[in-house]
Amino acid sequence: MRKPTIRQLIPAVCCLALTAGAIVTAAPATALGSPGPSTIHAVPGDPATPPPSATPNMVGGHRVTEDVPFIAALHGKDDQRFHCTASIIAPQWILTAKHCVQDGAAKTFRIGSLTRSSGGQTADSADIRTAPGADDVALVKLAKEVEVSQYAKVGDVGEAKVGVAEHVFGWGYENSDWTNLPENLKTSSGDIQQTDCGQGFGDAFCIHNDGETSGGDSGGPAIDDATGNIIGVCSFGHKPTQGDGFGGYQTVVSQEVRDWIKQTAGV
Repeated sequence: MRKPTIRQLIPAVCCLALTAGAIVTAAPATALGSPGPSTIHAVPGDPATPPPSATPNMVGGHRVTEDVPFIAALHGKDDQRFHCTASIIAPQWILTAKHCVQDGAAKTFRIGSLTRSSGGQTADSADIRTAPGADDVALVKLAKEVEVSQYAKVGDVGEAKVGVAEHVFGWGYENSDWTNLPENLKTSSGDIQQTDCGQGFGDAFCIHNDGETSGGDSGGPAIDDATGNIIGVCSFGHKPTQGDGFGGYQTVVSQEVRDWIKQTAGV
């Protein structure tokens, strides 16, 4: 996430993803109009990436200091590496992005902690369900029930509209070149600028915030300020970030996806 100094948005198309249990770096798409950023799934990169520094500073956005009971950090069960951000929406159900769990390998979630490697409660995956078609949404059933003080509530059909004020959470990289993965949860705020903006990424909306989407934010929630409901999960961003507050979020409140979540998780 970076401070916005407005620059022309250069769209691109990509369709490769992270697979849990191991990292698969998304192949950068060729941007329309060269030079420009690649638009790729917002997942962490190569395992050789240096560990995060001790500084709490972010590239835009803000460090979260108040409890977010429903937030979850998604780790590979076998490699124990952090992969994505997620939310618990019911005692045994986690909501995240499809590309974070696409290979079906076992996952471990750290739930309710502002730090991705410590605190909160942990639970393993028991089953992974992915939304139909190109929709970049997944539900993970946990092996046990996890009780938290607040489960994330999925929004109503049609709630994600242009102009809706929102805020997002994630453990995305702090630097514009997608380096320096933070330990502490981050947030940024702004509004929805465009719907149907996810060329090759499913039914997505694009935001303009005081921070930008980067690797590690994938699967994290976009929250409607007015209702407190989840209206999207982080799907893609620009690498390197462009100083324009950009983030791409798969809607979870289209009729198709909202019905699928209700049928699958019962909420």
